[in-house]
Amino acid sequence: MDQPQIITSAPVKPSKKKIIAASIVGILIGIWIVFSVLVELEAFPQKETLYSEGQRRALIIFHPSWKYHFQEDLTSAFAKGLHVAGWAVDRITTGAKDLTDFYSYDMYIFGTNTYYWRPDLPTKRFLAGIDLRGKPAVGIVSGPGYTERAEAILKELLVRTNASAVAIHAFSLWSPDKESLIPNFNRQAAVESALKLGEEIGKELRTIPMLLPLP
Repeated sequence: MDQPQIITSAPVKPSKKKIIAASIVGILIGIWIVFSVLVELEAFPQKETLYSEGQRRALIIFHPSWKYHFQEDLTSAFAKGLHVAGWAVDRITTGAKDLTDFYSYDMYIFGTNTYYWRPDLPTKRFLAGIDLRGKPAVGIVSGPGYTERAEAILKELLVRTNASAVAIHAFSLWSPDKESLIPNFNRQAAVESALKLGEEIGKELRTIPMLLPLP
């Protein structure tokens, strides 16, 4: 009796197109992971005095933008507006957590970038360990476009610090164009708005009763 023949087929090799597609996907995932790590890294501790003369003292705490330096420009403009309104302004990065005179300021401004629809992690970590006990706080949120969720999260975090007044203001790097699908680069207009905002808030809060430095 004849034995049945077993027919084996050669293993199917993936096509070159599938290999290329899988490689591209892998590269993109790798780039995304590296980018995610880079933008959330803690900033190097740094303190600078932007304006030394003023009737009141304000402290800006910000996480530097990884690529566009948008937060640097916004907080610099906001500080200039505060100074026009009579404030002295210092600025530190979120990495400068051990500032000995942190609680000696009259107002605090927190500048955060929007990553994945939320404030950046260094800002969130900084806010988790402070109690402003009645001092006013301002949030400056920057992003490429949609920032509403980041604004809401930052406001909630600032409320938890027991700030007496919390104001959140967002600035977009791009603005929609009604006549084109391509958005407009909005950097200069945003910086000018931050300058005006700083002056307005500075004048408004300059008359608040002086609070004693917190221990």
